[in-house]
Amino acid sequence: MDQRSELTRKFAAAGHGYPRDAVINAGGNMVINAIRQSHGGIAGAEAELADLYERMRAALRERHYMPDGSRREHHIIVPGPDVLFPAGAGAD
Repeated sequence: MDQRSELTRKFAAAGHGYPRDAVINAGGNMVINAIRQSHGGIAGAEAELADLYERMRAALRERHYMPDGSRREHHIIVPGPDVLFPAGAGAD
């Protein structure tokens, strides 16, 4: 298992049993801190965050909702970290 997959699984396990908002806030804080640490200026950080948002939005639409906007039932496919966090992302 690669490091990104392992980290994703560990974070999912760590969030088990916590309220949804707490998990979302913790995940968001991790994303913001990781982006902040890899950019010396706000422009690069905001560009990476915007790119990440668009990839997450596309993954949500493509993997979890039908074309009519209804949620897919019994269709849980979480995109791998390589989709959400491609190699080289964050390099200025």
